[in-house]
Amino acid sequence: MYYENNTYLLFDKTTCQHTINFGELPFISPNKKYIVTLRANPYTDNADVELFKLSGNNNIKHIITLSFCNWMPEVGNSIFWSKDGYLYVPVNHPDKYWLEDGYINKEFEYIRMKVK
Repeated sequence: MYYENNTYLLFDKTTCQHTINFGELPFISPNKKYIVTLRANPYTDNADVELFKLSGNNNIKHIITLSFCNWMPEVGNSIFWSKDGYLYVPVNHPDKYWLEDGYINKEFEYIRMKVK
């Protein structure tokens, strides 16, 4: 962790080789084919989402980076992949994301996302 930055290191469990760094907490899909990272960008009041594809031999390919302006995620323990194959993310509109005291509003709605 650095000032206003995090780094998550991914290692191969068999070879112990460092595979990739993520700037946000990676969420691996239940079928082990995708990784999604989400970030609430406090400077632009956007949600930044990155999608990676996993394939054999520890190959991780960046597919796309998306930015959404109408919601921001609560990145933490509340994000989860469900058995239905969707990623559930607690979100708020940027106008409701921050409380007056500067803390994050903990009253969220959920969106669900699916990789097709």
